[in-house]
Amino acid sequence: MFSTASPAAALSGTTGLAAAHAVSCGEQPVLNTLVGIRNRLAALKKDRGNYFRPNEIVGMYNELLQQVRVLQNVRTTEHHDNDTFKNRVDSVLDECFQLFSLFYLALGKNKEVPATYVQLVTIKQNFELFNETGIYTDADLEPFQLRLQEIRQLIDHEKKMASEDQSDGPRPEIRLVSRRLRQCETELAALEETTRVIGDSLMPIYEELVFIRRRLTALSILPHDTAVAEAKELQK
Repeated sequence: MFSTASPAAALSGTTGLAAAHAVSCGEQPVLNTLVGIRNRLAALKKDRGNYFRPNEIVGMYNELLQQVRVLQNVRTTEHHDNDTFKNRVDSVLDECFQLFSLFYLALGKNKEVPATYVQLVTIKQNFELFNETGIYTDADLEPFQLRLQEIRQLIDHEKKMASEDQSDGPRPEIRLVSRRLRQCETELAALEETTRVIGDSLMPIYEELVFIRRRLTALSILPHDTAVAEAKELQK
């Protein structure tokens, strides 16, 4: 049997997924409010009979940003503001941003922070899958690398604008997106390091093995006769 973890994960005995921490007393009120916001958004999404009001969405988004600011302050006080810390608050926050992104896209705000945040969540999920299965090549990572560079430029521009405005610093959502971006950049670097140890002469063989493994995985959903025929072709 082949191991389903990447070489780095196999050596460390992990799949790269960090265990979630408990929600502290300081974060519990934030979690309660975020759950309420998520439920209201989910109800609006299901109510296809009525058009949602843009002001209502923007108002709830501002509520979310207030909670993000409180969360960031709590985590700084509790020394939980490192990039690897995660608990249920982060998961519910992801769900809120995913729902907000749908509404913002409907409003034509596809370049706003919610849409960018959701892209980072999706990228991170892909990286975790790559790390868990070990089925990826440099070509798979390249589109994600390019997108992360674009998001980095957007965030750096936002930070520069905040600095020129002589404000108190980046908006809370910019800090949040920056944290997500750093997480993605760290995971990308780890994935790139795994393929970097493969010599140039072995890379074509590695890429062919990745292709075969993907095909074998895809065979599991094909009709039996078709799967058997394709499996025999792969054996050649």
